[in-house]
Amino acid sequence: EMVIILDGESTHLFHNEERKISRGDILLIPVGMEHGYMDPINLEIINVLFDAGKYGDLHRQLGEIPGFHALFTVDTELRMRRSHTRGCFLNEAALLEAVSHILRVADELYEDHPGWKVASHTAFIDFLIYVTRNLGKNTHNPHTPYMRAVPAVQYMEENLHRVLSLQEIAEEIGMSASTLLRTFKNTFGLTPMSYLRNLRIRRA
Repeated sequence: EMVIILDGESTHLFHNEERKISRGDILLIPVGMEHGYMDPINLEIINVLFDAGKYGDLHRQLGEIPGFHALFTVDTELRMRRSHTRGCFLNEAALLEAVSHILRVADELYEDHPGWKVASHTAFIDFLIYVTRNLGKNTHNPHTPYMRAVPAVQYMEENLHRVLSLQEIAEEIGMSASTLLRTFKNTFGLTPMSYLRNLRIRRA
């Protein structure tokens, strides 16, 4: 489930944690994870329910986009460990364009046009590409410091089958080992190598 905040504000309840959400925020809710909203004020959302299994291996298809890892890996982990930090969000222009993509998906699903199954599938992939590309632009945004961890997570995802060292990961993303260590500790409360170990367990 993906949730896009269209307007208003609220407190999102997720994994026994709380996070303030407002217009432009975008959330990914893992399968089976309970969540809810507390004290909503003029809250308007779009819920996008999808079966990832019907879209092949999304990690393989879209994994080269930093924003994909920001939403599908980093943000979920972040919300479970650092609920006070703002997660993935779209600026005003990107939000409006993302909504237009979703409306195209809905049009194909509900208007019963010839070829609607293929068209809705394609429109949804286009939506994911648009959103994750825009989220990827926040990688160096000083207002989203956790995004600095995204290139490292992406490199880990792409090399889970290899033995990785802190120094190698740091060099690959153009960051010193000490800065990488500090970034992960501040973001997740974990060292990069502990994060990598947890990532391998989840992907097993």
